[in-house]
Amino acid sequence: MASKTSFTDYELVRAIHLDNKEVLDYLFENNYHKVRKLVLANGGTEAQASSALQQAIVELWYQINHHQFKPEKDLDTYLFNLVKDGWGKEKSSSAFYHSITQTPNKQYDSDVISKCVEIIEPLQKTLLCYYYFEGYDWARMTMILNLENKNVTERKFDESKNQLHSLIKIRYPEIDNEKDFERVISSGVCAFRYKELMSFIQNNVAIPVVEKSINLTWILVMLVIIIGGIGTWLYSNDFSFDGKEKNELSAIKKKDTLSDESTNKKPKEKEIKNQQKRINQTIKDIDSMEYIAKDTSKDEDLQIPNGKIQEVNSNGDIIIKEVIDTSSNGDIVVKKDELLFTMYCRVVDKPTVSDTLSEVKSKESNTSTANQTAELLNPQAKLPVEEQKIKVYQVELWHSPVNYKGYKMQKSKIIIYGIENTEMISLVSFDENIYLHSGPNFYMLIPSIDFRPFLKLKDKLTIAELTK
Repeated sequence: MASKTSFTDYELVRAIHLDNKEVLDYLFENNYHKVRKLVLANGGTEAQASSALQQAIVELWYQINHHQFKPEKDLDTYLFNLVKDGWGKEKSSSAFYHSITQTPNKQYDSDVISKCVEIIEPLQKTLLCYYYFEGYDWARMTMILNLENKNVTERKFDESKNQLHSLIKIRYPEIDNEKDFERVISSGVCAFRYKELMSFIQNNVAIPVVEKSINLTWILVMLVIIIGGIGTWLYSNDFSFDGKEKNELSAIKKKDTLSDESTNKKPKEKEIKNQQKRINQTIKDIDSMEYIAKDTSKDEDLQIPNGKIQEVNSNGDIIIKEVIDTSSNGDIVVKKDELLFTMYCRVVDKPTVSDTLSEVKSKESNTSTANQTAELLNPQAKLPVEEQKIKVYQVELWHSPVNYKGYKMQKSKIIIYGIENTEMISLVSFDENIYLHSGPNFYMLIPSIDFRPFLKLKDKLTIAELTK
């Protein structure tokens, strides 16, 4: 699934910051072959290669959320170095796991506390993991979990912490006297989250098939099959190297087959010509329709397809109404999903506030300035090209016979189900996120390789900023 889609380093980092676990299997499948080669060359097995890569991906997840990943490095290279360092030092046992699960007092077992975390409610587990493992602040947790505001998030977190404390106290009655109680909880929660992410990768990833080289035995088998096939063909066609009569018979057979092919082609050619006439007629009908012309001379960067009905809505977005050829050709077509409109929507930028990614942004801006200076001094240097922010998205509105409502977002394209009015579609950019504004509601759009249901934005502060 994930191997069919490519992601930039920025998209991967952003997805990890939003707890989008779909990138975990993408990282695994795109780095498995290199890691497998490394581990096998150092005396390991394929199972150890898989385990080492899974551990490195979880460690990368942790480092990105704690801003330990250096943006100037290539993400795949960084991940490969994590595998190489871990494999060389620990021989597939995770030093990273021990570093995040160490307790200040050896009498407290992080695995026991991890099992206490498993018992509490899912939302409580998620809040504790976000705080202790990912290191999210209240604003980010509120946005991802779609809670009302930061105060509600903090209150629910305190309830989760108290619930975990009561469970730990059953096993360790003396926990109230522990001075470093916060570190004890952190080690247990991190142990639980580590195992949860590892389990997610193991259950969802598809280990890429390794292409095996063909050995000599298979080559000989193929040669025998080819030689036997040639001999059978010569025998069935009465082939002879010196018999004139057999040559004449083969020539007659060729003529017969050519005549048969010519007779078979005639009805096919007629069918193709008829189909071409229908296509040409449809194109003429579309071109003859009224073209609603408005001022789109400024949209020089938009490459609008020809031969379709083009309109401009009240937001200034270009709309293409999809025309489906319903001419009958004798076949029964069963339609499922139907494409209604294709829109080219401009993104409205709203003033952003500083968030937890401000340090990364400043580094990226400094790197950009340094790259420009280096390029002027050395034009032949092959520097990485900065990725431009998408200003216009291609939005497709689809109708589902089962009335499905949701979306799919990849790079510069968004597919939407359940909203069929083009006037109800507008895109807003705020705080590095894209929001869909439809009527009175806002929905945050998260890049995803699978379809997601719409999640209505409830954070009143964010809604106030978006409606300014």
